[in-house]
Amino acid sequence: MYNNFMKKKISYKDIAEQANVSVSTVSRFYNDGYVSKKARAKITEAIENNNFYPNTGARIVRGRDNSVFIIMPIWAQNLYSSIVSGITIACARKGRRVNTTYAGNSTKEYMDAIRYAFSWKPTAIVVFVPQYHKELFDFLKGLEDVTVILYEHQVNGINSIKVDITKGFYTLTEKLLNSSVNRNEDGSLVSKKVAFISDGRLSSTQKTERYQGFERACVDNNYEYYEYAFSSKKTLEDISQISKFLRQHNIHNIVCSTHETYVALAQALGTKEYNYTDIGYQSIYDNIKKYVVKIFIDYPSLGFKIEDMITKSKMNNEVLTKTIPIEIIGTAKR
Repeated sequence: MYNNFMKKKISYKDIAEQANVSVSTVSRFYNDGYVSKKARAKITEAIENNNFYPNTGARIVRGRDNSVFIIMPIWAQNLYSSIVSGITIACARKGRRVNTTYAGNSTKEYMDAIRYAFSWKPTAIVVFVPQYHKELFDFLKGLEDVTVILYEHQVNGINSIKVDITKGFYTLTEKLLNSSVNRNEDGSLVSKKVAFISDGRLSSTQKTERYQGFERACVDNNYEYYEYAFSSKKTLEDISQISKFLRQHNIHNIVCSTHETYVALAQALGTKEYNYTDIGYQSIYDNIKKYVVKIFIDYPSLGFKIEDMITKSKMNNEVLTKTIPIEIIGTAKR
């Protein structure tokens, strides 16, 4: 179904024939004109059953456009913005325009956004989707005559790029527990207890990848580990409950699943009693040096790598898969 849609140029006439309505009715449907409920239902059914999307871009663009469309969630995570900045800069150097389209959380909303982007006949479509959606990925495999880059997931048959976040959290956890702040004078560990604080803003896929690395490091090193779910709102009451949990279990080593988690806890609970990890790009907290170790991710550089994948995939007509290794940085905690 997906392949048939992508191989055929869809026009208002095609939709009209499938829905058994006039071309003018289809035109009014897409341009907010009056359409009866019955006709609207028939057009909607034809679109959904055939994966139709009108070639709106053809009215302005002749042939393949040298642009890149980025599809990202409406509630975009901050890290995506830095990656998009890198893509935009890299594309500008190649004379490519960049357009960003936002989608809701559902598979259907993502597919609709991608159909819209595809209708403009871009050179490439870059998809940022936090959650794993098999139906969406199968849909992406059916796109033809356009380069598709998928961020954060690796799927056979689709160009993809992701940071090795599971391995990163494995190494991060080991370095936190083995750091000088958690060692006695004789070299023994002060504590083998450690807590993973998961951020409610993470998708289940993102949270799982981080926790798997943390858990594996704990099991391999015989650490006593705990998990606590931090509300996405991060209220004072939430932080108070975390503090109570940490004191109850006598935990001083904390692996933060996001930069926002680290900031909230470090500011509210302080850093004298607790040893934290951080994750993300450059920030003012790198100078303050209140975390023990950090996963450093160069998000703008990821954007440059994505643009490079677009170029190479087009030139070589091959599917590319990139796994970006993690860089761990440490500080002399003040």
